[in-house]
Amino acid sequence: FVAADSTVCGLAFAHARQGRVSVVKEALVGSVHFEGRICEELLRLSSDGVLRCFTPYDCEKPRISIQAAEVLQVQELPGQFLGRFLLWQVSTFLKVFVFCCADSEERETWISNLQRLMASEQNTDETRLPLEQSPREVATPKTPATWRSSRSNPVDVFSFSNAKKAAGRVAGGARNGLRAITGGQRVPSKEAMLLMDSTRARRWGHRRRLVLNDRILTSAPKEPLGPEIAACLLEKALSLGDAPAASDVMSFLDATCLFKAISFTKWSEADQLAFWVNTYHCILLHGFLIFGTPQTKSEMSNFRNRVSYLLGNRPMSLREIEVAILKVPKMDPQAARQAAGQSPATDGLLRALLAEAPHAQRPEPGPGVAHQLPLGLRARGVPAQDAAAQGVLGHWPQPLPLPGWSPGELAAAQAGPQVVMTLNRGTLSCLSGIPVLDGALLDEQLDQIAHQFVSTFVEVQLRDGVPDRATLPVGCRAILQEFRDDGNLLLSFIWKFMSKESPPLPERKVQVRFKKFPQEARPRSNFFKAILEADKPATTFDSLGSAAKAAHLELLSKGHSTSPVRRPVTEPEPEEDIHLISL
Repeated sequence: FVAADSTVCGLAFAHARQGRVSVVKEALVGSVHFEGRICEELLRLSSDGVLRCFTPYDCEKPRISIQAAEVLQVQELPGQFLGRFLLWQVSTFLKVFVFCCADSEERETWISNLQRLMASEQNTDETRLPLEQSPREVATPKTPATWRSSRSNPVDVFSFSNAKKAAGRVAGGARNGLRAITGGQRVPSKEAMLLMDSTRARRWGHRRRLVLNDRILTSAPKEPLGPEIAACLLEKALSLGDAPAASDVMSFLDATCLFKAISFTKWSEADQLAFWVNTYHCILLHGFLIFGTPQTKSEMSNFRNRVSYLLGNRPMSLREIEVAILKVPKMDPQAARQAAGQSPATDGLLRALLAEAPHAQRPEPGPGVAHQLPLGLRARGVPAQDAAAQGVLGHWPQPLPLPGWSPGELAAAQAGPQVVMTLNRGTLSCLSGIPVLDGALLDEQLDQIAHQFVSTFVEVQLRDGVPDRATLPVGCRAILQEFRDDGNLLLSFIWKFMSKESPPLPERKVQVRFKKFPQEARPRSNFFKAILEADKPATTFDSLGSAAKAAHLELLSKGHSTSPVRRPVTEPEPEEDIHLISL
């Protein structure tokens, strides 16, 4: 297959035509897709300044396509991979690609050719005048193509012509994402495509999911990560200004990759809840940093459904954290009534999660099937046999385990009514201040942020000095459902967070009205760390970025740390060890 005149190799890449007429160098290389998988692929560098990687037998379009202008650095990695291969990596703003070959001379040729094309593109950028922008384009930026529509054709959305327009119009002439971010703009849509799963391994099920924290590889640390990592990263995200420094952005992106090694072992209920709320806000700010502010309601909906983090081996979006982890009730009354008439197994989110896994991966129910129930069903107490009968088992396609996600711990993370007011959805109907929660001070912090929310959005009309009507934000409908539509119980709960100068709640009935505040997304620059009396200094961020890079190199030099594999229930087998490579 690897011979220079191999017919089999020629047939495998017969349709890999892109860039063939202007080849600078091409060869078979080992490509590290993710933790646990390496594949032999055709790597081609063309004089048009594009590095393309083709998968055998499915190569009409390259698996990845990187413009030389998007490459930040090309470097060789120390040591030998699997005892005989030499590593080198191509770093872009959103993703680091690792390749290996068997000869040091070949590696040097790849690196020198890429660096020469990078220098050529840089010289071209310096002589190119920035594209002019009309005032209308500056005032109302276009929607990033990566979340424009879940039904869009990726070929049409991410065409090369659109990428050239995005590089000039969206990024103000910046040819890579880092220059765009440090210039106060969003990442060009073509480069943002790197956030989707290009491995064709169905790692995340939904092919259009955008995972923000898979830039580099990671391995399990010697000491388990604690819940304070989310607070530390959230504090860093809040400190990034309109035009952050390149080093701060890169360190933040690398540090978020440590979420892939998170474990909930021995965490208290308060630690779990604080972690999930902090992580939710971290995803929100991270997404706004990369993609900019959504401009319409549909864009915000796509953003909440698609922008995700890998937590352990499970991708979680903003909506999935709300519904499956925190179990926040629906705010829309019509949607809430519809949800009340449905069984938990037919919940819309669970159907979406179920659709991510092929039907063949759903095992039949067995004696030990309870641990595979979806998060929402486990927390709601749905029997395993009933859930299995409705086909909701085994919806996580990734085989790697996630330590600590036991049914008891997930149920313990259920949010209370205060979290509805604490959770910031990134719109004008939420507070500008985002709290950085700590498990040890959680109750006091939730009460203080609820007090700020009530002071900002709750309006009370008096008659003869006595409250007669209370106008609440429409988000409080979710709290009303928790009190079974009892308005008196809702007001009693709200009144606990009113200011001391407010008149007491009378015994007679007070009218309750709901007001819909603006749903437009709030710009990232308007968010700040909420000031709370119950607060303590966050863990220093400086060590996280270097720790993430060290985990990346450690995985490539020593292989994946051993951890048990949980087999499907239908085929019980002894636990095995996971290594980096499975051939």
